[in-house]
Amino acid sequence: MSRIDAFRRYFSPLIWDRGALYHTEERVRTLELHASGMWHAHVLAQQQKAYDVALAFNEGEIHFMACTCTYSKRKLPCKHMAAALMAIDAMLESEEIEVVSTKAAELERVLMNVQHERLVGFVAEAAREDKEFALRVWSEFVDEMSSIIMLQN
Repeated sequence: MSRIDAFRRYFSPLIWDRGALYHTEERVRTLELHASGMWHAHVLAQQQKAYDVALAFNEGEIHFMACTCTYSKRKLPCKHMAAALMAIDAMLESEEIEVVSTKAAELERVLMNVQHERLVGFVAEAAREDKEFALRVWSEFVDEMSSIIMLQN
């Protein structure tokens, strides 16, 4: 069994076939492997609308899949994910892989869309695990904290 055939089990036959059509029609417009190990694809859908797909693998298995389409919001694998998987497989077969370093603008876009409470929780946990990071956060925001404390008194 090929690598790509092993991924069929995540998809209904209809969705897999639609993804195969998107792949054949070359609707996966961009495909990037980031230094983090995350793959990002930009998949063109109908009416020229495009969706972003993110995929990560762990020991040859899919570890993470996400798409910005409404179908995947129901926690179902979509045709855009299937097309991206097929494009990744084709790229791996061609051995023409270039790792793209994570762009600051992309990271900023992600952070802007994260719920505030979730971001605070993530930063707090990272600070507990990494004292150097905790000091950087403290030194960056201590002035804002002292003005908040002064306003509360």
